[in-house]
Amino acid sequence: MFRGAAKGLGGEALDVYADMAIDTCKGLVYLSDSGRFYPVGNTAALGFIGARPGGLLYVEFRGLVYALRVPESYAAQNLLLRAVDPLGDDFGPGKYQYPKNPAFKPGVFDLTLFELYDLGDKFRFQFRVKELGGNPWGGPAGFSLQFFHVYINRGGGVRNDTLGLRVSLCKEASWDVALLIGPGWTGGNRIVYADGVYVDDAMSIKLGTNNTIIADVPKKYLGNYDNKWKITVFLTSWDGYGPDNIRNFGVMADEWTVGGADPVAVLAGVAPRVFDVLAETAEMQVKALTSYKVVRLPNGTYIGAPAVVCAYLTGSAEMRTATVTQFVTITATATVTRTFTETYTTVSTQVATTVTSTERVKEIDWPTTAALTVAALVAGLLAGILTRRK
Repeated sequence: MFRGAAKGLGGEALDVYADMAIDTCKGLVYLSDSGRFYPVGNTAALGFIGARPGGLLYVEFRGLVYALRVPESYAAQNLLLRAVDPLGDDFGPGKYQYPKNPAFKPGVFDLTLFELYDLGDKFRFQFRVKELGGNPWGGPAGFSLQFFHVYINRGGGVRNDTLGLRVSLCKEASWDVALLIGPGWTGGNRIVYADGVYVDDAMSIKLGTNNTIIADVPKKYLGNYDNKWKITVFLTSWDGYGPDNIRNFGVMADEWTVGGADPVAVLAGVAPRVFDVLAETAEMQVKALTSYKVVRLPNGTYIGAPAVVCAYLTGSAEMRTATVTQFVTITATATVTRTFTETYTTVSTQVATTVTSTERVKEIDWPTTAALTVAALVAGLLAGILTRRK
């Protein structure tokens, strides 16, 4: 599909890419070609051929077939939440590198904007990325690379694990429903509840304008919105062959593997499989994603506790000029029970983490990423860790 119109209907420069323009005064449809728009039809004809708002219209023009998404009316959309994510923070804990295959264009894992709308009988979750990257593998939803995880606490959150990201959520953000929003293949259109029950293909996932991805979720799966909802958003890399449909994150980048992970975190299984977290600043993201803890046991194996992320969105659109600054102190204790022979062959490990938090109001939309303080975890794991039986 040809892209790259650089001028508007009057020849003025545009800081956007577009395939189609509609002059609502004259009712004309324009297509872009070589940086200019040309009229190709009248909007009155759209109803005749069955195209509907939000649907696709296929048009042949100068030997090319254009797939045009008919714009939707925004009159019935009520903005509930909106948050801007910093540009250029698609490096996870700070050093992640894209895989080397040219399909992974710069910016495809850089989340820049999140919006939640009420559309009457459904919710619209809308994500903008710096670069969509096209659809190199023909994803059913119109994209191939991105995989969004959305964890929602509707007031009864009971789980703080994540579904393959290898990070945890703080107690306040514990979820009772999660949305897995991917290219549309199996596992990439899934609503998951805290008890493990899930529903596939209930969302309508599609492309929007200006590098946006849209997921419409019928309200019957989420219930009525409350401005006390807490929403945590992650962006990772889709891989239909990877565990949990997430690409492998390793120490060195290769054609299909994300690079830059901490070697000991990889060995302990706690290297976050996340490129971007919806957070106020890149520093908050890095601080959260590097909060994992790793200990090397005397037998050479590594154990660890995953990073704890406490960067959630809450409030209402009318109150988004305010945010909440949240200070979280985490006290971690570790109890390790080991039964040994002379060769140390049997190991059983349990790590327990207790979270306490206090808040003060500064702005209402954004709790900051938790300040994670885990004192003496290593000492607690190693001190008295071995009880040896002759």
